[in-house]
Amino acid sequence: PERCGRWGSCVPFLPVDGVKVLTSREAMVLTEIPRSLVIIGAGPIGVEFAWFFRAFGAEVTLVEMLPQVLPFEDEEIAAELTKQFTRSGIRILTETKLEQAQVSNDGVTLSFSGKSPETIEAEKVLVACVSLMKYSPLGRLCRCRVIVCPLRFFICFICCPNEL
Repeated sequence: PERCGRWGSCVPFLPVDGVKVLTSREAMVLTEIPRSLVIIGAGPIGVEFAWFFRAFGAEVTLVEMLPQVLPFEDEEIAAELTKQFTRSGIRILTETKLEQAQVSNDGVTLSFSGKSPETIEAEKVLVACVSLMKYSPLGRLCRCRVIVCPLRFFICFICCPNEL
């Protein structure tokens, strides 16, 4: 039966393989720091991993489709974080959308459009953008709490641990 949890990747044409294309789960247990890493999504997970991998010497590019890193946070905080990240050597691309991706033995080639249209090659890609939550079948909702945040209009489904 269906269970609550995440519904795959937010980039359907870039399937997570756990080797070249990672989620935060695979990124936490890497045994070697990649030479280069592109992180798709500059929300809390993306920026945390960008800082971590850059601190260990990886060449990091952080890509966000919206106008700023931490897009749902205060603009001043996002601007200061952008300044600090840039100073530390993290490359930031905002208002930039991933259009194509090709995984090979050597790494991943990513083509972007928007404010920074270009093609980037990286050893690994971390998919850190928002993925959809699944909550089907509806009978399972009785075991989940629904929280609605009036300030941001988000709905979160928080499931019991045995439902994940």
